[in-house]
Amino acid sequence: MGITYRSMLAILLRYCCSVITLWLGLCVLIVPAQAQSQPHNTCEPRLITVEVAQAVGEPLSPPPEDGWHTTTLPDKNWASRWPAYRGNAWYKLQWQNPTCDNQPLALHISSLGVAGAVFLNHSLLWRDANLSEPLSRSIGVPRYWVLPDALLKPGLNTVWIWVSGATTQFTGLQYIELGTLPTVLATQRAAWWQNQALLLLNLGVTGVLGTLAFFIWLRRRNEQSYGLYALQALLWVLYCSLQLRHETGPLFSDSLQFSRVNILLFLSFILSFSLFVWSFGNYTHIKRLCIAAIVLFTLASPAVLLASSTAVPLVLLGVFFIALIVFWSTCLLFPVRAWRNKQTEQIWLSLCLLSYFATSVHDTLTILGLSSSVHLYSAYTSLLTMLFMSALLSWRLVNTMRRIEQFNKELTHSVAEAREELRDTLARKHELALNNSRLQERLHIAQDLHDGLGSSLIRSMAMIEQQKTPLPNQQFLSILKLLRDDLRQLIDAGASAKLDVPELPSTWIAPLRYRFGNLFDSLDIKADWVIAPQWEPRPSPLQILALTRLVEEALTNVVKHSRATHLNIALQQPDDHTLQLIIEDNGIGFDVDAVQTAGLSIGMRSMANRMQHIGATLHVQSRPGHTCLEVLLPLNTTSAK
Repeated sequence: MGITYRSMLAILLRYCCSVITLWLGLCVLIVPAQAQSQPHNTCEPRLITVEVAQAVGEPLSPPPEDGWHTTTLPDKNWASRWPAYRGNAWYKLQWQNPTCDNQPLALHISSLGVAGAVFLNHSLLWRDANLSEPLSRSIGVPRYWVLPDALLKPGLNTVWIWVSGATTQFTGLQYIELGTLPTVLATQRAAWWQNQALLLLNLGVTGVLGTLAFFIWLRRRNEQSYGLYALQALLWVLYCSLQLRHETGPLFSDSLQFSRVNILLFLSFILSFSLFVWSFGNYTHIKRLCIAAIVLFTLASPAVLLASSTAVPLVLLGVFFIALIVFWSTCLLFPVRAWRNKQTEQIWLSLCLLSYFATSVHDTLTILGLSSSVHLYSAYTSLLTMLFMSALLSWRLVNTMRRIEQFNKELTHSVAEAREELRDTLARKHELALNNSRLQERLHIAQDLHDGLGSSLIRSMAMIEQQKTPLPNQQFLSILKLLRDDLRQLIDAGASAKLDVPELPSTWIAPLRYRFGNLFDSLDIKADWVIAPQWEPRPSPLQILALTRLVEEALTNVVKHSRATHLNIALQQPDDHTLQLIIEDNGIGFDVDAVQTAGLSIGMRSMANRMQHIGATLHVQSRPGHTCLEVLLPLNTTSAK
């Protein structure tokens, strides 16, 4: 579907409006928390100093006397201060208690890594369940406490915060809010929405959309986009589920194992996300990208799982940057290809990817401590991106269904037209079949007239010619009656399939032998008849009729053309399922090839057609002094057609 530059401008304007609306919504959620993080009046407590020192000894051992460093919050990366240190630390926050007592005071901590405890003036307010491996996980978990009046002192107060760090995490203390209860509650709600509620919303929405895409893919396996969308949705759900865990155990033995699995899930999600994007864009080399993704994951997995504890932070950081490079490459290269293809759905996905790219760059810089920003926006854009990609898949599915419906309508119309054409064709074919049937019937009548009545006429004519005196009326009447009987037999031949087959071959041949015997005697033709004693097995009525017509035609030809003086007729069965008929004479013979090629003999064609009709083979050999006609009829096949 092509788009014009005017429509492209309209798309960009709509996209800009959407981005502005999104950022306004973020500002509505975030700005109040930022504004309330500063003291508003003299009844707000005033933070004086924030210091940090390495913790020694067992968890919650007393704070050290020296080694304190002044810092600012957030303090989430100890590498710049303690390059080789990844242990525990104490934070000391000194603040001034306000003189007015009209509002209860509260403390909010947005996140601390990985586990920790909070003390007010050396009195425990809260602690994680596990401060040693497997550690509890308070990363990204906002908490707040109302400060008891009994523990507060007039003037200077101290909040002590124990942080149990891990070698594979960006450990440290995030943002805090120390103030009146309404101010802290507003900050807590904003932090909970951003750090926890959005992840839960991501889990629910992504899980539902991924499940729908999976079932669509099950029904339409050729649509790879739905399968890859379901895969990346599953991996994103697993990744978010890990971020929401409040305890490392019992699934993982320590934070190190947790981090290994966490980074592999992140890499898997990035690879599946990239494959989905390129599959959605109908990239021709998607199979190569799948192979490359599998190879990359196969190479990264042993490096992550088998790396030593000292090398794990560097390996995880390297895999993290590899995943980012893959992700950023997809977000930047796909829009270039989409712009060339000028397809609307790809253009929309490109705009979504560009916004996702900008957000990921911002959040990466924030996580690495290279940005002064205090908020992460990937939770927002990931949710919107999943919804947007699901909408594009639905759009594509709807378009596909519309094309299928249109195709079905066209197919129905084409089938109706084809039926009409087929009906007309069948009508014409039926008419042609009727005409052909009439012609075949006429041909059969002509053949029967030639073979039956014609042979009788020739035989009668030959008898009359041989008489030296005029025939008496009675004898002439007998000839006419014989011709009448032949004609009557010809008329009854249409029901030949229902005629009974004589029980013995001699019974069948007897009428023919009688009819031609007198003629042969008058012409001084000696005829030898050799007939098999019985049928094995019995031929069909149609086969008997065809053999009868062939014998009549062959004997008539002997009388008319051969000038023979000797004739042999043999009906035998050389095996159990073959009937052999041989008619031989010592006449003048004829050129078989010339007669068949020129098509001069109606009798020859008639005999050949009849034998072919019953599945028999006819062989004719002739030379001066010898002519042989041989028929081989299989008795175990159905010859009627």
